[in-house]
Amino acid sequence: MTRRRFLAVLAAAASAGACGSTTPSPVARRTQAPAASGGGAIVVAGESEPQSLLGSIGGGRADASQHVFEMVHQSLVTYDDQARPIARVASALPSLQAGTWTVHDDGTMETVWQLRDDVRWHDGEPFTADDVAFSWTVFSDASIPVASRRVARLIDRIETPDPSTAVIHWRSRYAFADQLSGYDLPLLPRHILEAPFALRREQLAAHPYWRSQFVGLGPFRVDQWLGNAVRLVAFSDYFLGAPGLDEITLRFVADSNAAMTGILGGAVDVLLPRRALPGAVQAIEQRWPSGEGGALSLLPGYSWVFIAPQFAGPQPEDLLDVRVREALLCALDRPAIAEATIGDRSLAADLWIWPDDPRRAAIDGEVARHDYDPARARDLFRQAGWRRESADDVLVKQGHRFELEITTTQEWERISAAVEEYWRDVGVAVHTTVLTRAAVSNRQGRASYSGVELMGGAPSLVLVDGRLSTANAPGPENQFVGANRGHYASAELDQLLDRYWTIIDPQQRDEAEGAIARRITAELPIMGLFFYPAMAAVRATVDGVRMPRGAGPSGQWSASWNAHQWRTV
Repeated sequence: MTRRRFLAVLAAAASAGACGSTTPSPVARRTQAPAASGGGAIVVAGESEPQSLLGSIGGGRADASQHVFEMVHQSLVTYDDQARPIARVASALPSLQAGTWTVHDDGTMETVWQLRDDVRWHDGEPFTADDVAFSWTVFSDASIPVASRRVARLIDRIETPDPSTAVIHWRSRYAFADQLSGYDLPLLPRHILEAPFALRREQLAAHPYWRSQFVGLGPFRVDQWLGNAVRLVAFSDYFLGAPGLDEITLRFVADSNAAMTGILGGAVDVLLPRRALPGAVQAIEQRWPSGEGGALSLLPGYSWVFIAPQFAGPQPEDLLDVRVREALLCALDRPAIAEATIGDRSLAADLWIWPDDPRRAAIDGEVARHDYDPARARDLFRQAGWRRESADDVLVKQGHRFELEITTTQEWERISAAVEEYWRDVGVAVHTTVLTRAAVSNRQGRASYSGVELMGGAPSLVLVDGRLSTANAPGPENQFVGANRGHYASAELDQLLDRYWTIIDPQQRDEAEGAIARRITAELPIMGLFFYPAMAAVRATVDGVRMPRGAGPSGQWSASWNAHQWRTV
């Protein structure tokens, strides 16, 4: 089969699969008396069931909880649908002008957070500054499996002069010290978790608090967690006022065909953002012309698909040779793969920066380009000592075949198939291992892939930092939590990343990001493929849902940032 024919079949399969007739399990709508405001009940479908309602705990998939988090919890700061910071349990953002953000000559800082005095936990206990200090104590403890301590390790201490004031003392400058979101410093109830943390902190991540016994600060509280469904009920003491809905039933529907059928058939009222399937998008547009029946949202820069080579005992060992990594990248026609997968060549992307972003224009002439060039790929392999001398035309070096394993998850399997085809054309004996759901949750197993990992994530420097910072490499000492599963280690890149987060001036920070981009495109510790858009949908019977159009500095998107304003019509 020719490559052109292969990609055409791939695109047809993606479209046909999205238009299937699979129907989701029926969702029962409760008809009991309202819990709070008389605003009705809705069903919300997410893509995957979170291991924890706080995505940074336990090393699970943070994207599974990011759109649910603000239904049940709140932070010092959130971001609206335009990615603008908004004070939440804080009464205001710290600022240099107001004197609540102080930067010292030695690089240290203080930020003074004034907290609202009307915030209560779901069990009725008041939220205080002691909860803020306790949260930092937990997230800075090395025995707790936390996805990233990037912010926690910059904090020296937190003082609480009174219940409504938290003074954060910083070891160094942090550019976004006035925007501490739920990803940066999730807030924890001291009155619930202090005792188990003191008793056996290494087992805190297994505490039932993170799921079925969750107590948060959000507009809805967890009532029942049954299988792949969670019942949330309105929290009448929510500090921004009683929610507009009485109840939300969360269903986790991994199959996008079933999710699409549910939203079109009325079994689902809100479809949270998930990978867009061309056929599903077309089906919804056809059923809801001109917005009739509901609203479809497309989020083009939602995910960045990339390949991350292994640097700790890779197979083949020559993955450590930058010429080999460049050969693998030059062998890929990324625009063609993007077109076959999602129908848009323009989404091909070697970096995490959106093509129309002014930051991208500023660095375009400075970063190394690795466009599709199979002749150059073959030449680079030859320079590295690899020759196509085997009977099956596979690359060989000193008697060893170039055999490479791609590790990925089910949602990226079709993309991996396209990558395989291109790599075989230049002599790589390649095969894909698709992780099962159990394997995805096995942190130690995932940290030991042998070849390359094909994944996707929210395009941001937080993603890059997580994948490439030495401090984020998973191992026994951190219970194998950390996104740097490729175990890339570079003192120079670590220094560039650390410096970026300390620069307060936006223009200088953009220049620092350019230096990071130059380093990455030269060394190729991570290789970008393309942006993968997301789709989300809301039936016309629900009002107030405002899907995000961008992400804050943490790179996280939240569809539930204003869940308290949702209501039925």
